[in-house]
Amino acid sequence: NMGGKSTFLRQNAHLVVLAQMGSFVPAKFARVGLVDKLFCRVGSADDLAADKSTFMVEMQETSTILTQATSRSLVLMDEVGRGTAVNDGVAIAGAVLEALCAKQSRTLFATHFTALSDLVGATCNGELQPYRMEVLEHQVGGKTKHLVFSHRVVEGLAAQSYGVNTAALAGCPPSVVARASELLSELTHETTVGRHTDINDVESRLQRALAVLGSLDSQLVSSEGNEMRHSIDPHQILDELRQILNENGEERR
Repeated sequence: NMGGKSTFLRQNAHLVVLAQMGSFVPAKFARVGLVDKLFCRVGSADDLAADKSTFMVEMQETSTILTQATSRSLVLMDEVGRGTAVNDGVAIAGAVLEALCAKQSRTLFATHFTALSDLVGATCNGELQPYRMEVLEHQVGGKTKHLVFSHRVVEGLAAQSYGVNTAALAGCPPSVVARASELLSELTHETTVGRHTDINDVESRLQRALAVLGSLDSQLVSSEGNEMRHSIDPHQILDELRQILNENGEERR
């Protein structure tokens, strides 16, 4: 937040228009390819006269882009999916990003959903290039005391969004900011614990599956000749493996 990503997106649109019309651009050197269309999904506003919510407007504009954009188009997407629940937003943003990768459109995709890089990275065949707006932290006693937004674009994913810090800069009451920090810590802790629990559950199921396979291997080795012993029921083995691998963790809940 407040890093300048939306301004950076708009700036690129202006530079492309200036370059394509033959004008000067504010740079020592610029290499700008020709584009056939320029699409911008930025800002947030509803359309009360047309009975459309902010999210509906966002989705309609996104639909237009996905329908009309080509590999020669420049597409600017600013925080797609923010107008709905987090899981829905991440899912929609990921699907849109994959569709743009498939079209090979020239795209700048700004988002707070840093998980998208891992979620759709494989589908986009390594074509995603993560960048972030640089934020300098001045810490006192291990706590962030002051932020400096350099408005520089640097490589890598952002570690956090600094939403609580932005709320403090906006003048929200200190008590509200402090409580927001506490809640953020709790949410972050719960997410981390949940991930560890899921990983442990998967590891446990895999170990049990390997134990079943190991038991089967031992029986095969101990069988006489090349014929499988009648005591080995392959269907039973497969059913047991399916049961282990299809568990959804309800036992631990």
